[in-house]
Amino acid sequence: MRTHATGLSMSHLRSASQTSELLKVTSQLSTIQMTNEQAVNHINSIYSGESNTEAVAKLFMFEDIIELDVEQLLDAPLSGLLTSFIDHMDEVINMAVPAISIEFEDKEEAMKQLAWRIRDVLVIMQTYTDIYQSLHELKSQLNG
Repeated sequence: MRTHATGLSMSHLRSASQTSELLKVTSQLSTIQMTNEQAVNHINSIYSGESNTEAVAKLFMFEDIIELDVEQLLDAPLSGLLTSFIDHMDEVINMAVPAISIEFEDKEEAMKQLAWRIRDVLVIMQTYTDIYQSLHELKSQLNG
C-alpha cells in the first residue's frame, strides 16, 4: 500500500473524498420538500377566507401552487408573482367603470365605488404577500 508524504494511504484519501461527497449528497437529500398539500393545509389553517379579499388572495395562491408547484413558487421572486394582480386590476377597471357609471348617476359615488374596488385588489395583494411569506416560514421550519 502506497502512502503519501502525510502518511495517509491512497485508500484513506479516496475514502475521505467519498465521505465528503456522500455528506454533500446527504445534506441535499435532507432538505425537506414541501408538498402542495402541506402548503394548502397550512394556508387553510391560518386564513379562513371569511372576507372576500382573503378568499380571493387564497384563490390566487392556490392557482399559483397548482400551476407552478409550491417549491417553484417559493423560488420565484414575489414581484414577478404579483404581476397577475396588475392584470386583475385592469379587469376590475375595465369591467367596473361601465357598470358603476350605469349603476350610479352620481359621479362622485361612482368614483368612490371604483376606488373601493381598486382598494380591494390592493388588500388582496397584501394578503397574498402575507401568505407567500408564511409559506417561506413553514419551509424554514420544515428544514430547521
